[in-house]
Amino acid sequence: MRSKRVTCDGVDASEVEKIEADLLVLTSAKTINSSLVQNVLKGLEALESSIREVEEELDCVCRRLMKTRVSLLNILNHLLSRSHPRTVSIEEQLNRLRASDATTPSISGILG
Repeated sequence: MRSKRVTCDGVDASEVEKIEADLLVLTSAKTINSSLVQNVLKGLEALESSIREVEEELDCVCRRLMKTRVSLLNILNHLLSRSHPRTVSIEEQLNRLRASDATTPSISGILG
């Protein structure tokens, strides 16, 4: 994977500005300059190539993010399917409290 400096739009800003300036000159000219047309076409082809490369890199990033998401969901599902040791001891303590509560007479029963 080669490293290129890109803007947030994915292409070198000076490349876009040059094409934009050439297009402005081309559209405002009274006569068509074939060398300028060729320069604009070459610039547009380079821009298209840069955009294609960015799209391919984004596809790779999206695939990696999806794989990571699946892995995290699998880990979470595995963790939630098992009882935590603390959960087991808390449930045991609650059961003991319920059992002792059932055997201890209530205050209303003592007073009444």
